[in-house]
Amino acid sequence: MKFCQSCGREAPTIHVDYYQNIGAIFMRFSKHMGGHFCKDCSNQYFWSFTSITLFLGWWGITSFFYTLFALPNNIINYIRTFGLESPDPNTPRQMLTDAVIRRIKPYTAELFKRLNSGEAIETVARNIANRAIASPEQVIAYGFAVGRELKERKA
Repeated sequence: MKFCQSCGREAPTIHVDYYQNIGAIFMRFSKHMGGHFCKDCSNQYFWSFTSITLFLGWWGITSFFYTLFALPNNIINYIRTFGLESPDPNTPRQMLTDAVIRRIKPYTAELFKRLNSGEAIETVARNIANRAIASPEQVIAYGFAVGRELKERKA
């Protein structure tokens, strides 16, 4: 059992990568979402990214070839999720409210230091959650949100 990097729920996960492409004749707009996702989140990303790419990905030479890569990749990753069990529907998605973020934020440096040193994410999340008055899932969701934000800033 692992934590989904998208919704933060504790559920069976698998690492997948989904790509989206929108062609605009002389330019293109692409998006990538990858990580360890539960079946529900994987389904959501697959249908959203693949349908947009299927209808809007072909317009432009570069976009045409990128779409030829993105669609099969998305389908293969989606098929890989067929064996996953769906998360327990009674387990709520862990919402990152402003109040929760304010409580976890002082522990950001510690969170990343411990994760970068190789400590298990479950252990770190439970420890910080107890002190931040949050759930371990919210700490994990916060960590992934901060990581995504830093990655987007670099791009």
